[in-house]
Amino acid sequence: MMKYKSEVPYCYRRYKAMKEKPEDGRVIRRLHSDGTAEYLAHNFQEELALDGTKFSYSTAYSQQQNGAAERLNRTLLDKAWPLLLGCSLSEDFWPEAVKYANYIRNMSPESTLSTMTPYQAVTGRIPDISHLRRWGCDVWYRQGSQAKYKTLLHDKGIAGNFLGFDSPHIIRI
Repeated sequence: MMKYKSEVPYCYRRYKAMKEKPEDGRVIRRLHSDGTAEYLAHNFQEELALDGTKFSYSTAYSQQQNGAAERLNRTLLDKAWPLLLGCSLSEDFWPEAVKYANYIRNMSPESTLSTMTPYQAVTGRIPDISHLRRWGCDVWYRQGSQAKYKTLLHDKGIAGNFLGFDSPHIIRI
């Protein structure tokens, strides 16, 4: 999740490094946005041009032209708010709820993929969902490397709430 709009170029570079595989011919050829200022900055446009990435944008404030992206945003928010309302955490944790909602979505079958999950479509493996927990539930955890704990009784755990599988995934109560 981006905190500031000025993070767009950095996040784009990270995404590009993660997804592009030039040896396989997988490169980003086009970037489409909603035409807001963070995408139209001269430095970012120059970077796209040097990479050979075509840039296109829709009319500002017209969500209808970004149909699939807007539907996905709505779907994730519709799944995230019940997670947030079902626990005692404040609304400040909505980005973590959206991440977990997306994780659940990727593990769930979709009709557009012939009842496959997005995870299965990418990896070819059926997802194991036995590790899923209720978002926001109470948990006990120990900080740091688990190798330093000799026995189960070696150190006391700290109370917290489960926020997902990304780090940091647990907060203190």
